Amino acid sequence: MNFLLQLTITGLALFLMDAIWLEFVAGDMIEWPAVYHFGNPPNWYFAQFYYVLTASWITLIAHAALLVRNAAPALTRGMQLGFWVSVFYASVNQVFFTPWRLEFIILDILWNTIVFGGIATLSAYCGHWLEINFPEQNR
Repeated sequence: MNFLLQLTITGLALFLMDAIWLEFVAGDMIEWPAVYHFGNPPNWYFAQFYYVLTASWITLIAHAALLVRNAAPALTRGMQLGFWVSVFYASVNQVFFTPWRLEFIILDILWNTIVFGGIATLSAYCGHWLEINFPEQNR
């Protein structure tokens, strides 16, 4: 049960940071009319799949850090995951959709690298807190 709570909190943190990214950080850099002009409306099924997959991956990274009782692996592996997810996403956009400006690509990679590392660390501490305050009993 603790893992599901940790996964839920991780997913909410990821969604919140993505909303902050889209609304405040990258909002002015994205040409929204061009996105819809080229026939690329949001794919909500893919977005749900992305959030569940990414939150699960981050939670597993954090859980592995819990096993060694050290949050540093969560930070570094979370940052690695954020970097590679962002590089892959930017590459797909460059090839198949409207190309991004180089400044935006760099900012996106930096943002995701930092955010994923932070969320993985938060998830590790959340898992530790849940483990202490709500210990699971094995039968």
